[in-house]
Amino acid sequence: MDEKYKLLIKELRKDGRKKLTEVAKVTKIPVSTLFDMMHRLETKGLVGHKMLVNFEKIGFTMRTMIALKVDYDERKKLQEFLSKHKYINNLYEINDGYDYLVEGIFQNPKEMYDFIGEIEEKHSIITKSVHNIIRTISSEKFLTDDEHFR
Repeated sequence: MDEKYKLLIKELRKDGRKKLTEVAKVTKIPVSTLFDMMHRLETKGLVGHKMLVNFEKIGFTMRTMIALKVDYDERKKLQEFLSKHKYINNLYEINDGYDYLVEGIFQNPKEMYDFIGEIEEKHSIITKSVHNIIRTISSEKFLTDDEHFR
């Protein structure tokens, strides 16, 4: 990857709301060049823009990661169910004894346990592992440092 792109990505990963004029001051790359670079990255689908929400501050105080192993014949049905469910923030297909890793966002423990009960009632779950997120120690740090590009 070109050094200019590395600098741009690193600065925007640190603060995605930073104005290109501020990035230009740090990187010593002209704003017009940065604008063209951003357009190329977006057009190629290499970067996108999403809003990060502080769920706790709007009343969703429980974040839970659930690993699920399901009967082979149930995978597609479970995947469709999970991908459309209101409590699901992220859904991943994984390996090493599980099929899916689900990130659920809930207002309280009852919502979480009701959700898990709904999954177990509607799908042939072989194994599940539930992990409540107590606090975030670090988040969205990858590609914010020169070391990441080596």
